[in-house]
Amino acid sequence: ISQLPANQRAQYVGFLFQDPDTQFAMPTPFEELTFTLENLQIPSDEIAERATAALKFVGIEQLANQQMTTLSGGEKQKVALAIIV
Repeated sequence: ISQLPANQRAQYVGFLFQDPDTQFAMPTPFEELTFTLENLQIPSDEIAERATAALKFVGIEQLANQQMTTLSGGEKQKVALAIIV
């Protein structure tokens, strides 16, 4: 992995911060996942499906469009995990 350029390394390595608030840039979990996938240059026709799959994988699909500011600490941690997934 150390041989790969940073943009390719990001496909294999993720960061999960102790305080998830420090890693969010968008107002909702779905928008945060979309932003992440766009930065990874995922084809646009795959983004919504992959974002939904990540939310479902961690069991928080019902939080997809909720404002980050309304989520509990544990819910935010799950959003952060979904971003890595």
